[in-house]
Amino acid sequence: MELNIGDIVLLKSGSIPMTIIAKNGETVQTQWYSEEDGAFPTMNFVSAALEVIEEDDMYDDEDEFEEEENAGE
Repeated sequence: MELNIGDIVLLKSGSIPMTIIAKNGETVQTQWYSEEDGAFPTMNFVSAALEVIEEDDMYDDEDEFEEEENAGE
């Protein structure tokens, strides 16, 4: 699948959702929001290391985390 600027992606090995902000051949630049720093870091990745996710899917893991957190109360 071709990656495009604006796609929301994850590392295939697992990561937070990131947005593709630039492309250069098989390398893409991603950006995300870091709640810890209040900053918008960027990083370059090879396209083969990323997978596109649907916007709805990016909240599934957070919902599961909240459910596990609340189960302990």
